[in-house]
Amino acid sequence: MLNNTFKIDSTLFWMMHSLYWLAVALTSYLTLNLWYGTGQFSDFAHTLVQSMIGFFIVLPLHQIYTSIWYRSQFFRLVSIISMVVFFSAIWTFIRMQLFISMTNADSELWYDLGGWYFSSFFVFLGWTILYHFVFYYDLAKKEHKKNIATSAQAKAEKLKRLEAEKQASDARLQMLRYQVTPHFLFNTLNSISALITVKEADNAKLMLDQLGSFLRYSLEDNTTDSIPLSRELDGLKLYIGIEEIRFSDRLTVDINVSDNALDVRVPCMILQPLVENAFKYGISQKEVDAKLEINAVIVDDKLNISVIDNGPGIPNLENNLQTFRLFSGVGLRNIENRLKNIYGNDYRVNLSNVISGGLKVEISLPAQF
Repeated sequence: MLNNTFKIDSTLFWMMHSLYWLAVALTSYLTLNLWYGTGQFSDFAHTLVQSMIGFFIVLPLHQIYTSIWYRSQFFRLVSIISMVVFFSAIWTFIRMQLFISMTNADSELWYDLGGWYFSSFFVFLGWTILYHFVFYYDLAKKEHKKNIATSAQAKAEKLKRLEAEKQASDARLQMLRYQVTPHFLFNTLNSISALITVKEADNAKLMLDQLGSFLRYSLEDNTTDSIPLSRELDGLKLYIGIEEIRFSDRLTVDINVSDNALDVRVPCMILQPLVENAFKYGISQKEVDAKLEINAVIVDDKLNISVIDNGPGIPNLENNLQTFRLFSGVGLRNIENRLKNIYGNDYRVNLSNVISGGLKVEISLPAQF
């Protein structure tokens, strides 16, 4: 759609205008003067002068056509035909009078007014058609540039918006991830303090070393991107090592991960809250023979991970996500929020009581390598 400030490019207009009248002069000389004329200089001069006059007479049409461009098509058509008829008549009378004055023609030339006017009409009609062609060409070119600029601006805005959304998402994921660490840190420091109190300095030192390694892993690897499951298990083993010191001989840990699952990418520190809750609600309730089992296997392009303890389980547990939210506490709710943020609806979290006793927490993710 045109706006009220659009005008044809001046350079393009003057180029079209000049070439057109140069072509009119050349065509007139070759097809009329050389064919029907006497070959005298006056014939050539008349052709040149009449074209120069036409060059200036037609200029008002440029302003008129531009001014009526936004009117109705019928109004424009009537106006254009009227202007071509009117300006053709003016140019016809001028060039006929010039021909009589500049050559040996007499006043009987006026009997040929119809023929002269007929050629003038088509000259001005041709100029009008070419003008509108150039006008539309220039309009299309400007609209194309405008569309490219608009598209580029929209793309840039979209990239900015996506980057802002990614940064916000990363910030949320990072916040959810680090909410787990303080609770575990306080428990471990209390355990170290207790070991020092009962004069178990070696175990306290070992737990402190394990804690340092775990914190180094969790803090240095602060990316929100996914990591291989093998690397996630390395960090998890640091955490389990600390808990093994706390529970001593009454804890058995069994980790079973299929080889093809080790390279599957998972969110960083996604397993630690599962294991922490197993210790908190299950293993801590066992005075002897506490067991923790971690399994990971790929089934139908899904990575299925389970954490199983042999604690008391959850009485009257219903296998649904609402129960999971209510029971799990901050750490496990964060797991759900992180998975939702990363995978949308393409994940599953489930809790179930083990028949022999204990709780089984399962998560299923897309197996992405």
